[in-house]
Amino acid sequence: MLDNVLSLSSYQPLIPPTIYPHLSLLSLIIGVFFMPLIPPTIYPHLSLLSLIIGVFFMAWFFTLEVTSKSSSNIVKELTTSLIGSAFIGFGTVFLLLSVGIYV
Repeated sequence: MLDNVLSLSSYQPLIPPTIYPHLSLLSLIIGVFFMPLIPPTIYPHLSLLSLIIGVFFMAWFFTLEVTSKSSSNIVKELTTSLIGSAFIGFGTVFLLLSVGIYV
């Protein structure tokens, strides 16, 4: 039993810690870790891109509402608002993740 503990302490992980700095040292020693589908290093870029696209669709929706007279196209309004709100929602989530608030 003691030999297993000593051999575990000399275990070298297959992946060096410099490749994945967001992983804890304990998870690398044990060899069990979670690999996210989206790397955490691109969270700020995804948040900025998603928020810019969302604000563009939001401005388009407001322009559509202000300039339309009485003939409103409900499909165009719903599509524009749903796309804008989805991008703003994902942008907010990635912004929170990029600053360390894991939701």
